[in-house]
Amino acid sequence: MLNKVIVYIFTLTILITGCKDNSDNSGSENYKVNSWVKAEMDYWYYWNSKIPNAAFLNYESAPESFFQSLLYHEIDKWSYITNDYTELIAESAQKSASTPSGAIVRFIKFSNTPNQIFAVVLYIQKGSAAELAGVKRGMIIEKINGKTMNNENYYSTFYNNENPVTYTYTESISDIRSKTITINKTIFTESPIILDSVYSIGGKNIGYIHIGSYSYIDNFKQFVSESLNKLSSANISDLIIDLRYNGGGYLNSAQWLSSAVVSQANVNQKNLLVKLDYNSIVSPSISDTEKEKRFVNTDYNFSINKLIFITGELTASASELTIIGLKPYTNSITIGDYTAGKCFGSIPIYDENNPSTKNYGIQPIVFKYTNSTGFTDFINGLTPDILIKEDYANLYPLGSMSDPLLSAALNSLTTTTKKVIISNLLSNNITILPSPIPLKNTGLINEKPLFE
Repeated sequence: MLNKVIVYIFTLTILITGCKDNSDNSGSENYKVNSWVKAEMDYWYYWNSKIPNAAFLNYESAPESFFQSLLYHEIDKWSYITNDYTELIAESAQKSASTPSGAIVRFIKFSNTPNQIFAVVLYIQKGSAAELAGVKRGMIIEKINGKTMNNENYYSTFYNNENPVTYTYTESISDIRSKTITINKTIFTESPIILDSVYSIGGKNIGYIHIGSYSYIDNFKQFVSESLNKLSSANISDLIIDLRYNGGGYLNSAQWLSSAVVSQANVNQKNLLVKLDYNSIVSPSISDTEKEKRFVNTDYNFSINKLIFITGELTASASELTIIGLKPYTNSITIGDYTAGKCFGSIPIYDENNPSTKNYGIQPIVFKYTNSTGFTDFINGLTPDILIKEDYANLYPLGSMSDPLLSAALNSLTTTTKKVIISNLLSNNITILPSPIPLKNTGLINEKPLFE
């Protein structure tokens, strides 16, 4: 029935190529597409029992509207539809060769310029055109190729296909001198590692690793192993894993990292990291082995006294899974902001052999995950033990002791941890904008087919 399935969380997602025969040639084009959408949703959708009765659905409506009419909006804010299924394939593939500028940004606007949107550089991907051009963390980008960003166009303007691309920017909020920098986009191999370091404080070595994504397993192990080898050689006693900008990635990569930092006893016992829960129709078709993600053998045997996760509002999915999955087995805390709150997984579904679907594809939520104690349903995000809201308009260098989040993490390893709130000094002056479309290149992916 199924040709190929890949689990992918961010989305935790499963790549499907047509699971049913939808070759009926009767009815309008919208009717055919919507009938296919409805059949797939009835089978896969986690909240399929909440789908309205067919008598209340308009099969002649635009597929985008029809899809929205099927959703359980009380909880589901992630499922979506596209009229180009190749987008779903590209998002699910997440291969390491990429051609963006390499500048990872957050969109904000200031109270004194409510109609203009700015892009603040959070970090620069290693080996990217942005790094080669000299783009730096904290730059505030005003224009793209001379075009000002506003509420309607900011996403499409920044993520355009033009090459080269010129940024007009200031170096900080207090800098009134606009400058320009031109980036010639080239293909580069993305590294999931943003930064790693070892801090010697109070007679002990503290490891720090900042991970930007859970890339596919070969790429992830290659780059992360280099960082873990460095930390292992330093004989670290405590570890800080920075996931503040990590929206997710492959499940087996998150599973591998979790296994690398947990005690060897938990690995030897193959203890449960997380369990995936599907609807009552799908669940019987998936084995317990595929539902239960357990610790696996790695080349590492750390002995970590305390594990600290740095989190933010962009921390999602596979990152959240790592945090809650390790919680029962480690002395761990979180520092930073509330996370995204994605305890659900979605799948991209398309049928390239069925012309009646008109290239449409859907990505509906199909499951949620729980840790070994049954913890889940954190839809409002994971609450940090130490709450610090990052000031996007006043960013400090990553890895620097002046970075409030890293500083708090290091301090917590030598002092008694308390629940505190550090307010944003500029929180009343800036507004953080959401992405107008579902997050791309995020997820938790398992390349092993669920069905043969």
